[in-house]
Amino acid sequence: MAKRARDAVDPVVFIQHEAPGTPLAYGAPAWLLDARLEVDSRDIFIRKTTSAPYASSDLQQQLRDHDVSAVVVAGYATEFCIDSTVRWSASLGFAVILVSDAHTTHDKAHLPATQIIAHHNATLPAIQSLGAPVRAVRAATLWQN
Repeated sequence: MAKRARDAVDPVVFIQHEAPGTPLAYGAPAWLLDARLEVDSRDIFIRKTTSAPYASSDLQQQLRDHDVSAVVVAGYATEFCIDSTVRWSASLGFAVILVSDAHTTHDKAHLPATQIIAHHNATLPAIQSLGAPVRAVRAATLWQN
């Protein structure tokens, strides 16, 4: 996905959650990006300390500086970081594409991960009051010419 975005001359942003004194402390092994991710020197790296990256980073300014009008959201923690990022992005006027098969979480006591993911894929695009549209699409359909 990242390569296709770069090929389309779209900025790629990696957002990393950090929490001092935990396994997610800055620079700790659990904090590092997964080695399978395609990273490039042109990419933007954002460090955040809350599930809502706009609240604890310069993400909004970075997007505005790059003339971004729409964001593609993928990653970990569907019910926390992904949900917050989608809602805040749309509320700030960015059209949102939620990559329905590229966000994840782990099973919780009340629901398995598959149901949490399916719930968010269905409900986030259905919200009409966010200010900008939210669509859920599969990764294979992104950046098709």
